[in-house]
Formats: sequence, structure tokens, C-alpha cells
Amino acid sequence: MELNYDVLIHILDVIDQADYYATLYACSLVNHTFNQAASRLLYRKVVLEPQWTSTIRLGRREQKLNGLFVSARLPHNAPHVVDLRIAGYLEDRPPPINTFPDLLCHALGQWTNLRSFTFAPLEYPDVLITQTLDSLPLCDSLRSLTVGSPCCSEDAAPLLVQVESLESLTIENPSRAILNIMPDWLNRLSGTLTTLRFRENCGSITPGVLRSFTPHMPNVHTFALGLSYSLTHDDVFSFLQNHSNLQSLELRYYLQLRKISTSLKLPRLRTLVVRHTHVSDKREASHLTKFIHRLSTHSPLESLHLVCDSSGLRLSTTAFDGLADHLGSRHADTLRVLYMPSNFLRLKAFRDLCVRCYRLEELAVAVQHDVLWDLPRLSEPLDRLYLVSLTFPHSKPNKTIVNADKVAELLVHGKRSLRRLAINHKQWEGYWSTSEDGSVKFFVQPVPPFRAPWER
Repeated sequence: MELNYDVLIHILDVIDQADYYATLYACSLVNHTFNQAASRLLYRKVVLEPQWTSTIRLGRREQKLNGLFVSARLPHNAPHVVDLRIAGYLEDRPPPINTFPDLLCHALGQWTNLRSFTFAPLEYPDVLITQTLDSLPLCDSLRSLTVGSPCCSEDAAPLLVQVESLESLTIENPSRAILNIMPDWLNRLSGTLTTLRFRENCGSITPGVLRSFTPHMPNVHTFALGLSYSLTHDDVFSFLQNHSNLQSLELRYYLQLRKISTSLKLPRLRTLVVRHTHVSDKREASHLTKFIHRLSTHSPLESLHLVCDSSGLRLSTTAFDGLADHLGSRHADTLRVLYMPSNFLRLKAFRDLCVRCYRLEELAVAVQHDVLWDLPRLSEPLDRLYLVSLTFPHSKPNKTIVNADKVAELLVHGKRSLRRLAINHKQWEGYWSTSEDGSVKFFVQPVPPFRAPWER
């Protein structure tokens, strides 16, 4: 019996969601029908992101392309390309020695269904930026655009703002050149734009610049703002109170001793991401907790992510028990995802959090080592919990080594919904299956970090 194409694409979608690229590739070799269905998923995202290398290759002139990029330009594969990412350290030799700028512009013309484009190279020939941005207005299907700092220069910014009909716009390290013409561009995008993000170094965004965006964001429900020492918390809150329809918000927090005087109500806010540096003492933890409290008190928060940007530092042992109490008091009926792997909770605060926030499905937090062995009892009130990630700032690495048998014991004796357990960022997955003797048993296997084909 031959599977119908419409049925087959739904089956392969399940494989694609599990990131089984090797399986999709094998399916593409079965027959013509399988090849059509699998190719739609295999070529949906094309990435060219060369990593930095200290080796000097004097013989290389042109950009080295991966097989995915090359085969995606074939006429029968080009219509499948929906998402494109060009980043990393590209070959910086100029044309005509390096033909990649012309090649990319030609490829953009071939990929007629391209909807999402990330263009943030770290090393590149200068002509690549201007040629590529000049070609983007011809991409009629483009709806999501992410650009890096090279696209915000004095020469590149006027070309960038020619792109229209965008639904999502992300600018990394925005410069004064792009911010000066941003209000006019936002005005032309106001009918379609729903997502606006400014990330990384946003020092050029002043209170006046931020206020100039307000009239041109009537439909924006997702907003992100990076680090700007020119802005106080009151400046940011005054801006946000004019956008009560926000559903997702990402902010970069930095310590300010001045009290926040602006009241804020975001009645539709569901997702909050707060990025911060290493928290070293109780006072800093208190200020960060108050910041989150003022942001989310009047919001039906479903997901809270606290992301520590400081790398190479030992996990902080400063307790965020006040934050756990706030979540239990204000968001117990709505909170489903809590991701704060670098923020420590004492045992009592962790236990109270599990009791009060009974709708939690994903939980990542730093705790003391004893919590691991008592996890089945502590997580008993959480009927929907299926992923737990624990980190231990107080323990030595050799004390947190567990094997698959111990993980299986924790998962089996825990909630029936619990299927994934991560300990110090090493993850295991449990599942029921039939053993060789025909009996049904619970198995546990480590989950390797995912690597896409272009990263292998």
C-alpha cells in the first residue's frame, strides 16, 4: 500500500519535531513521494554560519559552502526554503575573487518562499552587506528579519529601511544611524509589525528615542530591549505602560538603587524574559526580585525565564526565596514554565513553590543537593510536571554524578507525567517500552545535545 502524500507529510512532521534529521534523510531515499515530503522539511531551514578558526588558509579565496546551502539552490529544492540564516565568520576577501555576495543575491531570487532571514555575519566582505540589503525588497514573501550591527552602519541603514511588510523585526546592537530613521520605518511597518526586538548593546536608545517608537507600534505584542545605561527603570516602565497589549516581553536588567515610581499594568503579558548579570549578594537579589514583581504583578504570567549572562562564574548561592514567594502568591493559577537555572532556592522555598504553583510543566532551578533524592515527594503536588532541571551550586561535581538506574528510580517514583530530568545540564529521558522477554519496562537514556546538520 502506497501512502498518500497528504498523510505522509503529517507523519514526517512528527519526525521533524523530534529533530531526527538522519531519519528524514533516509525517508527521502525511499521513493519519489517520500522524497517530496521529506525535502519539504530537510530544506525548510538553510544555515551558513562558519566558526572562527585560527588557521590561515592562504589558498582559499571563495567562501566555503556547506552541502545544505548548495543543494538548496537546486530548482526542485529552492521552493522548500523558508528560513535562512547567514552569520559567523565568512570569507572576507572582496569580489571578484570572492563570488559569494553575487551567489547569495542570486539565491535570494531563487528562494521565492523565503519568510524568515537572519543576517548577522561577524566577518565579511564589505560589499556583501550592501548587495544583500539591496536585494531584500525583492523578496515578496519575507515576513521576519533579524539583522546584526553591520546592517546598521551609515551606508547600510538607508538600504535596510527599504524592506516592508515585515511582521517580525529584530535588530542586534542598533546604532544611532538606524535609530534616527527608525520612526519613519516603523510607521510604514505599523500595519503588519507584531514583533519588535532590540538586543545586545542598546546604548544608543535614549528615553526620547524610546518614546518616538510609541505611536508606530499599535499591533506589536512581542517586544525586547537590550542593555542601555541611558534608560532608567522608570523610563522603560513609562514606555511599557503605553503598550498594554504586550503578550511577550524580554528586558535586560541592571542594578539601579533608585526606587521605581511608575506603576505598570500589563493585563495580557504571558511570557517574561529577564536577562541579568551575576548576582553576588542578598541586596542585589532583592532588587532583581522587586523589578520582576513590579513588572508582572498584574499579569497572568505563564512563563518566566531568568537568564544570567555572566559566563565563567560559579553559580550564585544567593537565595531568591522572595521571588518564589511572589510567584506562589500572584501567579500560582497560571504559571506553567519557570526557567531560572542560575538562581538558587532554599529547600523550604522550593517546597512551597511546588505546592503553590501546581500548574507547573517545566521547572529549572538551582537548589541544594538534598533536593535531588527527595524529588519524588517534593514534586508530588505537580500533576502536569514533565521536565525538571536541577543545578547544585553548593556541591562538588563528584557528588552529583548519577547513573541511568538512579535516574530511572527517581522518574518511576515521581509523578507519572515526569519524563525528563536534567542534573547540572546533563539530561535524561524516560519512556515505557517492551523488553526482549516481552514485558513492559521503564527505560532511561541520556539525551545528547542537539546538533543540526550544518553544525556537524
